[in-house]
Amino acid sequence: MDKKSDIAFRRIGWQNTLEVIELSHKLLPRELCRKTHSLFALFVNLERRNFNLSFGLYSGNTMVGYMLVYFHDRSLYHQRPEKIVHIDEYCVAPQFRGRGREVLARMLYEIDIWEQAVGIEAIATGDALQHWLSIGRVVNRMGYETQMRENDCERGGHSMGRLRWDMREGETWWPRKVNKLPKADHFIDDNGHQLSVMNIRNRRQWLGLRSAQQALASAQNSTLLTQQFDYQWELWRHFGIAEQLNILTLWREDSLVAVLPLSLHIQANGARCAWLGEETPYPIAAPLYEPELDQVCHTLLATADCPAPASLDDSRQLGGLDQIEKNARYSQWFGLQRRNASLHTHFAAAVTAA
Repeated sequence: MDKKSDIAFRRIGWQNTLEVIELSHKLLPRELCRKTHSLFALFVNLERRNFNLSFGLYSGNTMVGYMLVYFHDRSLYHQRPEKIVHIDEYCVAPQFRGRGREVLARMLYEIDIWEQAVGIEAIATGDALQHWLSIGRVVNRMGYETQMRENDCERGGHSMGRLRWDMREGETWWPRKVNKLPKADHFIDDNGHQLSVMNIRNRRQWLGLRSAQQALASAQNSTLLTQQFDYQWELWRHFGIAEQLNILTLWREDSLVAVLPLSLHIQANGARCAWLGEETPYPIAAPLYEPELDQVCHTLLATADCPAPASLDDSRQLGGLDQIEKNARYSQWFGLQRRNASLHTHFAAAVTAA
């Protein structure tokens, strides 16, 4: 697997303090590196208030980058009380650089679960500030506008500047906008009929599948809920930070005839294909396809190295929201466990609203 794809995102907290410290000492000037106890105290304080949005970038089980990012109740750019998102530190190993857009999108996914249209601020050295400005051109296409002040403060003997992104009035967060579906990856002959295989890996493209997937569920009169897409969408949005979308679809001309909702998990020994949401406490995302395509779908899954699908007359029902109350009981847990309990509550509310 090449370095462009060999990366996974995971939420990090106080348990990851030593990993972050070790990597920061390799990547940052020593005078800008935090002391271990200082970073630990930061994580603890953030997790007491459930403000932590930080995540790590991993190759296998090795951290190769991280972003320390969290909610703050004061704007450092405007020097006023205001709930904002503060990007404290972003570091990534040289061989994994050039992924700023992907990292930024992941940060915005995390923010979007909890708040919408909130201001985002960062403090960086002069060189790094120019890098943030280049990323800002991407952010601009996502509906944000950029403000910047160079040489505005100092840290560890380095001149620092401040950056702020605000959502433009009337704009909405970009993943709600639909992208065109990708071109077919290859074609399969099914008893003289040609089926095209389309692999969807982009969230905005996946959103474009919603109406077709709901129509397929209704046409099949299956036990699966016609709201299956909304369930899977929210499942991935809340719990899919460590997963990469890999939605296999089959089309007969312009008609959707099968959806196999998979994801990729990056592990120490490579990538593993699994059902979307398989590692959450909720029922896994079930496949949806016309009965006569059973063998075709099994063949597709074999090439993806994924377990065989359940049949459409399976008695499983999507939902699993009875688990919410049980998971919410653990809200007294500390750190990422506490945040995870909050995610379950947000997930239940989102699915119910959908």
